[in-house]
Amino acid sequence: WDARIVAAHALTILADGGSSRLHKKLVREMEAASLVGGTVEQRAGPGMALFTVEPAPNRDEAAIVKAFDETVAQLREAAM
Repeated sequence: WDARIVAAHALTILADGGSSRLHKKLVREMEAASLVGGTVEQRAGPGMALFTVEPAPNRDEAAIVKAFDETVAQLREAAM
């Protein structure tokens, strides 16, 4: 698989829409964020995945980052 295709699929699974893993975890389950999104910047050289998480008011940002990291790690482990 081309790395760009893998990155695009991973981004879709993680952050594309209401059924994405990050939306389910951070917005629905934890009610810790009001918005989750992401994009892949494709370049001639290495690209970059960018994620946006808008914390809900009065939420612990450290807990949001921890849940984000755990969700990404779960996808990475499942892919191996």
